[in-house]
Amino acid sequence: MEPIKLQDFINEGIDNLRDTLIYKDSGINQMCWVRDNIGFLLGLREECYVYSTHTSKSVSLPVYTYAVESGHKIHIRGNFYDWCVAIDTPEGWKSPLAGLPHWMMKSFITGYYEGMNTVGCDTFCVGSREKMFAILWWLKNEGLILPISMRVANPREM
Repeated sequence: MEPIKLQDFINEGIDNLRDTLIYKDSGINQMCWVRDNIGFLLGLREECYVYSTHTSKSVSLPVYTYAVESGHKIHIRGNFYDWCVAIDTPEGWKSPLAGLPHWMMKSFITGYYEGMNTVGCDTFCVGSREKMFAILWWLKNEGLILPISMRVANPREM
């Protein structure tokens, strides 16, 4: 699959999804949630790209990829059960997950990374998009996926 912007994938996907699929709206809601929240959280100016897909409940869902200015690539795959994230860390950076609070993780780390290349990546799996958002926020705030100077300013620190 050639890389495609997430918004273009959404536009094409809505036309291609059969109206008879029970989870059609949930799939579209997931795509819009990632588009509207994750890039904003990370303070990214670049768009999210889709490099591959996976299938859950007969709905073709994207594997979302954000390229962060620090050189990290964040790959996210959500189905209707959990969210799996693979972080491709550039040379010179320590593993971003080393200090991750374990209460945020699922009780088992193994997830279904269908459609994702996880070789050489740090991976984690969580049970909800809110926990995924919290982990990515924590990684960003700790300067583990973005240099501290690239963090979005906290109004309380200004």
